[in-house]
Amino acid sequence: MIIILVVGASGAGKDTLISRARTRLSGRRNFHFARRYVTRPPDDHEHNFFVDRQGFEILRSHGFFVADWQAHNHCYGIPYAEIPCTVDPSAVTILSISRQVAANLEKMFPAVVTVNITAQPEILKQRLIGRGREHLSDIEKRLTRTPLLQTRNLINFDNSGTLAATSADFISLLENISLSASMGTKVEHPVIPPFCQSAS
Repeated sequence: MIIILVVGASGAGKDTLISRARTRLSGRRNFHFARRYVTRPPDDHEHNFFVDRQGFEILRSHGFFVADWQAHNHCYGIPYAEIPCTVDPSAVTILSISRQVAANLEKMFPAVVTVNITAQPEILKQRLIGRGREHLSDIEKRLTRTPLLQTRNLINFDNSGTLAATSADFISLLENISLSASMGTKVEHPVIPPFCQSAS
């Protein structure tokens, strides 16, 4: 089984791409999209498990999560139960995570690929403004931050195009990674479509 860690800055469109891929690949048994526990109700982009902060802390203290983090005044966690036990080499489990826990998860699993969702700065800015959650000055500060991703197998995915085009490309990427595994290709060298950039 391959673990695909999907990371990306706010506004890059990570949740939208994952939602589209989940719908498109829903009938494919070898693709599993892990659901997260979040201290906010689910929305159109993510059907997460909702738990209040007190409940989240209880679960975390009992070792319920394989990874957990805080962002934007909410707590996020992926339970161990969402990681399937399978020996199928083509099986793919997709985790939507924070960049701050990617390196730790790489140490926990033998076959991991990190897909970093990016977008052009002006597009990121317009998407963040459209959300209406932050002041323009806060958005400007956010766009100047460039966290370093220290992961072994990193693929940068540009999500600056139309939703129809980029979602199709994202699904193709997931399928190609699964195909690489089924053909016995080492995870360090997955089949990368031309629209992606390998950072290895």
